[in-house]
This record gives sequence, structure tokens and C-alpha cells, in this order.
Amino acid sequence: IRNQILEANILSYGASLCSLRLKAIPYSLVLGYPQPEDFEHHSGHFGAIAGPVANRISGGRAKLGAKALVLETNENGMNTLHGGSLGTGRRHWVISERTDTSVKLTLSLPDQTLGFPGPLHLSCTYTITDDACLILTMRADAEQNTLCNLASHPYFCLDNTGDIRHHSLMITADHYLPVTDAKIPTGLIEPVADTSFDYRSPRRLAAIIEEKESPVDHCFCWEDRDNLDTKALYEQAPLTSQASAIGLTVLSNQPGLQF
Repeated sequence: IRNQILEANILSYGASLCSLRLKAIPYSLVLGYPQPEDFEHHSGHFGAIAGPVANRISGGRAKLGAKALVLETNENGMNTLHGGSLGTGRRHWVISERTDTSVKLTLSLPDQTLGFPGPLHLSCTYTITDDACLILTMRADAEQNTLCNLASHPYFCLDNTGDIRHHSLMITADHYLPVTDAKIPTGLIEPVADTSFDYRSPRRLAAIIEEKESPVDHCFCWEDRDNLDTKALYEQAPLTSQASAIGLTVLSNQPGLQF
């Protein structure tokens, strides 16, 4: 899909954003592979829609009302990662609608797929706007109570140096979720103030790498997360590269952002 400023390539596999290009920029601004089959065999969910529950479920066990769900432990035999080995990021979606600037993909998961109650009917729509925005709209409809937490999973890279050190990142969140050594949230919601997780001012990724700070694979969340206007988009994460002078801003109506 494309207009005069922006072009995005979308795969049916994982409903994945496999490339994103600005006019006159000869490289993609997201990581990907040159051949579609490479995503199936090698990709770490590059650009995919991760789900039906993104991130990790401890021990592959979850409670849903009176039900105890038993799920696949596809991460080191310990946890459920992104729904399981055949989660939404590793399935072929159906392209149901398409224009020059928009594409809609759908996927239905029958009852007990990956251990989750269903059926679950999913859709995601990528749209390019005249002001060089790429909008992703995700929707899920379930026929019974189930768990669903979809996430878009791109790896942005705004220059062609082969290194992220030239990037600066800001995350406007005032809270984050601490995790265990197995990257499972502890259940606490902690303020970022006076911690290494404070990105409310732009921070150079080079400094984070060189200082060997704690690895970052955390959910950042907003203090007013329970009172969000889900019809409005708000700024979550500006990212810039000094090497290319390209910048982007992630906006969302969701209460959390994984970095």
C-alpha cells in the first residue's frame, strides 16, 4: 500500500509489516527480510501481529473465571510466548479488503485453538494517510469469554548504519511493569521516576548499550490507564536517528507499550 510519501509492504503471514519506506529513502524503516519465506523460517515476529495473547503467560497456565487454561509452553518449556508456537504471528491471515492505501486482514481461531476458548475472530487494517501516517487498527470478537491481547511487533530502525546507537528514544509513560528473571511481570506497577526506566526525556540508545544497563523488555504504562479515551490517540514514543535525521512518533489509544 502506498501514497506519494509513504509505502508499506504487508504479508499475509502474521499480518506482518515487512517494510516501511519514506519517499527518497532507499531502505526500510523496520527490520525484515527480502524474501517472504524468510519470515516463516527465521523471523523473531518481525512486524507481526502477536497473539492471541502477546508476551508471556507464566508456566502456560491462566485462570479465566472458574476455568483453568492449560496452554503450550513454547518458550524454553516454561512459558507461553505470543500465544504459542502457532500464534497469530505465525499464521496466514486472509486479505479481505484492499485499496491503494489500505489493506484489511482477517483470521478466525476455532474454539480451543492453542488452548484458548473461542471461536475468536480477528481483523487488522493498515492504512496510509495523506500526512505520512501508518495507522493500524486491530479488532477482536469472541463468541465466549476468552483471553485476547494483540500487539503489533515491529522493530524500528531509522537509519541504514546496521546499528541502533544513533537513535534517541523518548517514552512518555510514568509507570512500568517490573519483571522476573523469566520476564514475567511481577504484578507491581512502579513509577519510572529515579529508575533506569525513565524515558520521559529523550535518551540516546548508545548510552544505554555502553552503560550496560539492565536489558529492556518491559511494558511501559500510563498513570491514567484506567480512564483512557479509547477513541483518542495520544503520543507514546518519539524515536529519532541522528544518522539519518528521520523521526517517527508512535501514538496509540492503548494503556501499555512494550519496549
